[in-house]
Amino acid sequence: MREPERLLHVIRNDIYPLTEHLVAEGNNLFGAAVLAGPNLDVVVVGSNRREEDPTLHGETATIHAFYALPVRPDPAETVFLSTHQPCSM
Repeated sequence: MREPERLLHVIRNDIYPLTEHLVAEGNNLFGAAVLAGPNLDVVVVGSNRREEDPTLHGETATIHAFYALPVRPDPAETVFLSTHQPCSM
């Protein structure tokens, strides 16, 4: 799978389902994922969780989830994929 198709696949099959579920609970529409390796394997997926904590914007929640992993790749060797432009805060 080529890179653009892989990114769209991750959005549709990994980010979208989580975001759809969390939006139904009252959170904002924003999802993201951290990908790694030559195949852009999904390391972690996140979405906005403002109902839990107003500071957990989609990108922030995803980064928190990444660093909560007991084993994770070197951040320099990952790709951050977001469904929207990340918050300037």
